[in-house]
Amino acid sequence: MKELKEPVKNSELHINAQNYPDGCYEELEKLKKEYQSQYANIESKYKGFHGRDDRSAKELMDLTIAFRKRIKTIRDKYNV
Repeated sequence: MKELKEPVKNSELHINAQNYPDGCYEELEKLKKEYQSQYANIESKYKGFHGRDDRSAKELMDLTIAFRKRIKTIRDKYNV
């Protein structure tokens, strides 16, 4: 595992990484960055609204559900 910056070292994902098989942590970290990027895109798309409307809430919920399924697939792949 490459040397990580301090905030990342303290993340729950990094703390658990020492128990993960090779490659699992990297896949989960990559997925996390992809999720954050897509989440930010949805947030910026509805930037003009105060609070969340039904459309943005549904998109964010769908995004989260899709990524949880992908996380489960990765964990199943590595038996974690």
